[in-house]
Amino acid sequence: MAKSFNALMRQAFKPQPTQYEIEARRDNARARYHAKRMSEKLGIPLTVDRDEFGWNCWVETDLEVGDRFCTSWQEVDEVLTECERLMEAK
Repeated sequence: MAKSFNALMRQAFKPQPTQYEIEARRDNARARYHAKRMSEKLGIPLTVDRDEFGWNCWVETDLEVGDRFCTSWQEVDEVLTECERLMEAK
């Protein structure tokens, strides 16, 4: 099916992402992948939610770690790394 004229114009004049935006998306995807794999490995569930301010994630663990409420996948990765370190210490 052929695209409409308006769809072609939107595609032609759509701003292209900058290199910084591309790298930020790639870093976010990498951190999300790593955090989800580590969560499964450690058996720690993640509760991901979205509200009017954006997305957030609770790391559901009873371990004494810092803030378990995260607003970026990098934060989730840091909390899970700390959990892993505490589990190995026990």
